Amino acid sequence: MIVAWLSSLLPDQSADHQIDHNYIHDFAEPQIKDNGYETLRIGTSKYSHVNARVTVEYNCFYRCNVEVECISNKSSENTCRHNTSIECQGKLTLHHGDRNLVEANFFIGSNVSRTGVFREPVVCV
Repeated sequence: MIVAWLSSLLPDQSADHQIDHNYIHDFAEPQIKDNGYETLRIGTSKYSHVNARVTVEYNCFYRCNVEVECISNKSSENTCRHNTSIECQGKLTLHHGDRNLVEANFFIGSNVSRTGVFREPVVCV
């Protein structure tokens, strides 16, 4: 649905995008249950070491259930804070990248199956 593409960046550039104050709801196509349909993705595996510096904040995701990844981070030096996920079966995923900040996000499952916080184990330093 929302993708921050990084393929046009030069090695010394960053995207510096701000994705904020969005209400994304009922993103659930029953016929699409495939990889690549994240609700929000920053980068791709190929650009995982690009310092994108994208800030994702103050967004509300409500029943975004197309893929196991609702917010998918695949680049470096991004910030994900003050977002709310309600009844989303997709999770916040720190798939690739380094030096990313995730803080003060809220996950409300409301007894919906397969809701949760992180898809991968997260190492905090």
